[in-house]
Amino acid sequence: MTPYYEDDAVTIFNADCRDVLPDLEISDLLLTDPPYGIGEAAGRNKSRGLLAISKDFGTASWDNEIIMLAGLG
Repeated sequence: MTPYYEDDAVTIFNADCRDVLPDLEISDLLLTDPPYGIGEAAGRNKSRGLLAISKDFGTASWDNEIIMLAGLG
């Protein structure tokens, strides 16, 4: 897979981590975004406006399917 950005200190991939991780060597840091399937689009985010302006994702169903990872669960 081709990195989105790479220099001597960092490599950034803009991809699904399930596609990238199997090909990576041991790393010092792995930073990913939260998994989908956590119901974030169900309106739960509306109450988080105390720390930052929250985004209302409405009641869309794009985040309802739980991702099953091989070897976990």
